[in-house]
Amino acid sequence: MKKNISLIKRILIHSSIGCLAGFLFLHPISVFISDIVEYNVVHFVTFQQIFAPKHLLMAGYFAILGLVSGIVNAFYIHKRAGLYKEIELLSITDELTSLYNRRYFINQLSKEIERARRYSHYLSLLIIDLNNFKQVNDTHGHQQGDKLLKEFAVLLKKTVRKPDFVARYGGDEFVIVMPEADNDKALKLLERLHKEVESHSFTNNSVSTGIKLTASIGTATFPSEAQDLDELITKADSILYAAKKGIQLLRVVK
Repeated sequence: MKKNISLIKRILIHSSIGCLAGFLFLHPISVFISDIVEYNVVHFVTFQQIFAPKHLLMAGYFAILGLVSGIVNAFYIHKRAGLYKEIELLSITDELTSLYNRRYFINQLSKEIERARRYSHYLSLLIIDLNNFKQVNDTHGHQQGDKLLKEFAVLLKKTVRKPDFVARYGGDEFVIVMPEADNDKALKLLERLHKEVESHSFTNNSVSTGIKLTASIGTATFPSEAQDLDELITKADSILYAAKKGIQLLRVVK
């Protein structure tokens, strides 16, 4: 809808400019040239001459020409703008899952940390790793593995809060950035994700029964557990590693 409104605005603006340009610029020039051809004399063209009855048809012609040119130009610019947005979106999107990619995640996390620092807010990060995902690829094939990753991406997007954003970190690892979320909120989401993943039966094209998966999740919170981007990722990654090893860490977060 926004794209249509934008196109209408462009058409109105460019067609108006084109119409005025044709009427007030091209038409006087044509009158000037026609007088030179007709009288073989160069002179200034007066307002009365420009809008003389014999020139009104020509004035209408140039106004319409400017109008049409403006509309064509509006469509061209709108299409170029759409292509630019599409290219920009592709540059920040993971091709397989349609989530944000790693580069966008790093960029946005850096911005969110600065915003949290400026307004004295919490910010939490979750790193999620699918357990034994390699076995899925080995047993069911990489195409099935890709479908599972897509399905998992949809599950993540349905589970997170509205202000959170999800990205594919690489391979079978995903990240969730939670603006204005302390450690308690991060742990609540962690528990909810565990339940959603464990209760979900992922599509399996090779047999009728679905594939069951589990996930290991590491969390870290700014500024209580980390002071910058690298430290936040490292902290969450270390918790993830411990979770994969089955180590329960006692975390006291102030």
